[in-house]
Amino acid sequence: MEMTPDLQTSKAKSQPQTIGIRFLRYWIGSFNGIQVFIFPVLLLNWLEALELVHVVTELLTFKIHYLPLTIFMFLAVYVLFIIAKYYVSAPHTKAEFKHFIIEFHKYLLICLLCFAILFLLAIFLKYFYGILISEKTIASVAARGLGIFAILYCHLSHSWTEPWQKLGHSYSNAYARVRIFARHHPYRFHAFNLVHLFFILLFCKAFVNWQEFFYYPIFHALGIDIKFNLVSLSNTLALSVNVILVTLAALCSSLFFIPLVWLTAQITRFLHPIKPRTYNKEPTIEHINE
Repeated sequence: MEMTPDLQTSKAKSQPQTIGIRFLRYWIGSFNGIQVFIFPVLLLNWLEALELVHVVTELLTFKIHYLPLTIFMFLAVYVLFIIAKYYVSAPHTKAEFKHFIIEFHKYLLICLLCFAILFLLAIFLKYFYGILISEKTIASVAARGLGIFAILYCHLSHSWTEPWQKLGHSYSNAYARVRIFARHHPYRFHAFNLVHLFFILLFCKAFVNWQEFFYYPIFHALGIDIKFNLVSLSNTLALSVNVILVTLAALCSSLFFIPLVWLTAQITRFLHPIKPRTYNKEPTIEHINE
């Protein structure tokens, strides 16, 4: 069963995109942002290392009572980021946008409950069997895993529905067609996902080297040194400022990651197994003799 979109069957025309929307789709949308979860060292390029170590040490020792609030703030920022990513990635109706927010929070709650169970299991094994499992390791792996999975899911979903949405189909209609395609062509579906994942990992790794050998020499030549200084955790306001600064560091990383995101998008669109089908029909010209 062939699920190639047909240009002649589209019911609506896609809306024109402004330069600002296109820019946001590569800066906030697509898979941009995943690089800081795969390679957290990228954040160190925008934060003062000594201040970061000092704040983290404070947070994990005598200011540990701020840790739950810190987790909540970063989680809130991440939720807003995912919602913004969905909002700028593809056309959608208000009902679809509300449905996405509800579904995202539902799955987020399930993930948080699973992480809580892991923490309880680690404590149980520690006290009753003497098996030591670092809670910090669980928290780090869980945070990175959740961050990577949600971004990948949003990006791959948009990549699959994009051919139909460009023809004017709604997101729900396009998503239903993708499920049909995956059911009838499982090999092509999973192969494209793996290829897509390969290019994402490849260019994320390339971005680490690109910053070192391309951006740094340019910044050094121009005398530019962009580093955010975190502040000591004296109160809740200082904690909020640090969360904002880390968020700005992640956004700066995403800003300079745009060229590689654009390149990945062009490659994956070329390799996409679903492409709009066009018909080159010659128009009929009738000559009327007066």
